[in-house]
Amino acid sequence: MVTNDERAFAERPEVYAARGELNGAIKAGMDLRRYELVTLAAAARCFFSKTLDALVVDRPIADA
Repeated sequence: MVTNDERAFAERPEVYAARGELNGAIKAGMDLRRYELVTLAAAARCFFSKTLDALVVDRPIADA
């Protein structure tokens, strides 16, 4: 089964590989709990940024 990431990077496998190496290098420098917390915080920030943008521009959140 093909993942969404694999599908998104299908035409640029070298970018997909580099992304995996970067993620691995970041994970290697911290314990699993810290990595999970940082990932969650980044996702929340992204969500709230899109939500704020949608409110300021006055468009539905799904389109942000």
